[in-house]
Amino acid sequence: MAAGLADPDVLGSNHDWAVGYDVRLTTTLGEEISGEVFTFDKVTNCVVLKQKGTKQSCSNLCLLKANFIKAILSAKPPAQPADLRLPHIDPQSVTDREAAALQAAREQAAKIGVGVTREGQQIFDSLEKQYRCEWRGKDIAVLGCVIISEPYQASNCRTSKQEDQGVLERIQKMVEAIHQKSNS
Repeated sequence: MAAGLADPDVLGSNHDWAVGYDVRLTTTLGEEISGEVFTFDKVTNCVVLKQKGTKQSCSNLCLLKANFIKAILSAKPPAQPADLRLPHIDPQSVTDREAAALQAAREQAAKIGVGVTREGQQIFDSLEKQYRCEWRGKDIAVLGCVIISEPYQASNCRTSKQEDQGVLERIQKMVEAIHQKSNS
């Protein structure tokens, strides 16, 4: 039977998480997680597991609330004393990754129309696969020159420039095809 969190024989007699132990555990959601105990915070009741990353020099850290751990399936003490030095973290690299993640999140959020119909969002998503699209209120702007207004039919497509007439006709055909596909 799997040992529980409070089992003194698993990670030491003081019920603390032993840094450096390789553990395999299950969560209350049934997920199985394994890694090396990196740290345990008694105040927040959180354990951090260090897992192998995709690159040899990188690691993933998994933060878990201890009360979400259902069972410890195995716990092996480290062969060598645990290396308690913190790994080097390049602050600029962290800042760059954060900025990139925030920019990606902003771009994803900009693709979601606010207050638009599901049909309007489907039209946007379909067109956006091939063309640069953006929401302008409830209107869809395609390539910055064709505007599609509610109710997002081919007849609701317009352009203000004569030289964009070919693009307009192409977008109208695509909108018609999207409607036909969704109605079939």
